Amino acid sequence: MNELVKMAKALADPTRVRIVSALLERELCVCELCDSLGVTQSTLSTHLQVIRKAGLVSARKDGKWMYYDIHADGRAALETVFQAFGESLRSEAA
Repeated sequence: MNELVKMAKALADPTRVRIVSALLERELCVCELCDSLGVTQSTLSTHLQVIRKAGLVSARKDGKWMYYDIHADGRAALETVFQAFGESLRSEAA
């Protein structure tokens, strides 16, 4: 039950939903996420911290860049959630 609560809390913010949605597509660096979501690096960092604490995202450093991706253990669950809400997510993005 704790894992479900952590996931629900991590997805309880529209910006975090957008971050997870982008990361479900592919691994992205911080600058790519900032540009695509139109948020500052400090805002993004705050949201990524919540998502990471929930165990949904993994991070790796390559030189001076940080890259984020969906954690392998949570990918299937996130894909199921995003499929279930797919139509409403698409209408929000439009």
